[in-house]
Amino acid sequence: MSSITSSCLITPSEPTPNGILRFSQMDLMVPLHHVPSFLYFYKPNHHNNITQSALIKTMKESLSRILVHYYPLAGRLRSIEGDQLVLECNAMGVEFLEAESNATVSDYIEFAEPKKIFKDLATRLDYCSTPVEQWPLLLVKVTKFSCGGLCLCVAFSHIMVDGWALFPFIKSWAKLGRGEDLEQDEIPFHDRSIWRTLIPPFDHEHNPQRCIDGQIADHSGFKAPPLLLGCSDSKEEQKKETTFEVLKITREQIEKLKEEANQKQTLPSAFDAFGRPYSRYEVVAAHMWRCACMARNGDKNQPTAIRIVADLRKRLKIDQLKCYFGNAVIPVLTPTCLYGDILSNPLSFSAQKIREATGMLTDEYLRSTLNRAENNMDAKKVHALSYESKDGYFYGNPNLSIGSLIGLPIYDGDFGWGKPVFMSLGTLGAHDGKSMIVPSPDGDGSFFVHLRLQTQHMETFKKFFYDHMD
Repeated sequence: MSSITSSCLITPSEPTPNGILRFSQMDLMVPLHHVPSFLYFYKPNHHNNITQSALIKTMKESLSRILVHYYPLAGRLRSIEGDQLVLECNAMGVEFLEAESNATVSDYIEFAEPKKIFKDLATRLDYCSTPVEQWPLLLVKVTKFSCGGLCLCVAFSHIMVDGWALFPFIKSWAKLGRGEDLEQDEIPFHDRSIWRTLIPPFDHEHNPQRCIDGQIADHSGFKAPPLLLGCSDSKEEQKKETTFEVLKITREQIEKLKEEANQKQTLPSAFDAFGRPYSRYEVVAAHMWRCACMARNGDKNQPTAIRIVADLRKRLKIDQLKCYFGNAVIPVLTPTCLYGDILSNPLSFSAQKIREATGMLTDEYLRSTLNRAENNMDAKKVHALSYESKDGYFYGNPNLSIGSLIGLPIYDGDFGWGKPVFMSLGTLGAHDGKSMIVPSPDGDGSFFVHLRLQTQHMETFKKFFYDHMD
């Protein structure tokens, strides 16, 4: 157990711009809550004589400095014109908690009790009793371990920014902590009107099935995922108890999945004319999809789909997006399949369906999707698409939502003590079906799969997950 020892607000070290910043429709598509939270674990450093307390002081001072560049994080949400949310840049500050624990770093990163790991280290905010206008938009918690190590927990209000923007923030914050200066290409870009100014209007109302590269732009991410057979909604599934686990998959196991999928690769589709080998993400996600279908043991005619999130910073040819600090991701669904098809076909079948979803994400398709969100969808309707909102789409049973941090600089948080020895998601929300694939800090090609499933399905999922690779 850990206990809070101090709490304070960290404000920018210099005056920052004041005023109202309006959210984009992509911001309004996500939950307001601080999800996910990211946990960075640091082992004791006995080489440079920096104590735990000295490092925490450095973190606070450099956080104050980095907020000059990331000043919207020090602001607060505000309602105007009825119930429309905007961001008030007012330098109120971000929350910084300090805690102490009698545990060690090894107690957590070795997953001795995976059902209990990380919960004690995560930040917390009482959303019920705290008005939204008083929420700090960034929550930071540093826990001192008895072994001399530390855990840094960072959580953003999701309406502010997506998870992909966290890592440049952490890297820049740590860089200032080491006494270095930021380069020009490390300064964040905050203008959220970029989506309207760079995306030309398109009349979706009179042209609802715009064709792109010969394919109908159906904008699958805005469509409801399949429901369980015989159900008209997902309310009962959302009530069921869930469990959070972290599953390690080695490089050798991943290579085995790649070999299996690529040996039986299906014919190239319109999205993959060259039949390139399936990627690590595609085969691991396909394997997870099959394991979920087996664990849920549904009817062979049960429809199912996978939700994928696309980062527009890399996919759109827009220079300003490289340093964009906000929500710049859109959801996309795979083609709907049946349990029977997923389980009776080789792994390549599921991998190909995942590739078909990502293959649609051309520059033109993404611009069309953005235009629909920015110009043609009411804000309340868009917000209802939120994964965690009460009226939003549910990507649990019979579906999965599989995110990926593969290829991202997730271990660059070196404040002077060295890089973190492990990074984990502290939370994955409360709903069934959410998962994230995270690379190992060792650089050995292994992954950690962070997964939340209904408790009744988790043990069976784990059995299928590992048995198939042995």
